[in-house]
Amino acid sequence: MQISFKIKTKDAAAPVAITSELVDMVAFEQEYNLPISVLFDEPRVSYLTWLAWHAMHRTGKTQLSFMEWASTLEDLSGEEAAEIVPLESPQSIGSSPDSL
Repeated sequence: MQISFKIKTKDAAAPVAITSELVDMVAFEQEYNLPISVLFDEPRVSYLTWLAWHAMHRTGKTQLSFMEWASTLEDLSGEEAAEIVPLESPQSIGSSPDSL
């Protein structure tokens, strides 16, 4: 499970993209003592912002504390990253019998 975020800070011209990973979600559960499913059942701006901050902090894109970083934000949007689903049957390689 991943959540992709677009983060716009007050001083940046363009948004920055970051994707939270499983480790960020484990950290969320430890920080808030809540299951990650709460993000989908009862989404809160603070939860989503914390998850985005944790991904940014973990990857070295910010050294600020959570509230210091949150105060720099102009906008934040997040969506569950699309899962790549394998094909049910393998694609054929080469020519088809009809083309012979």
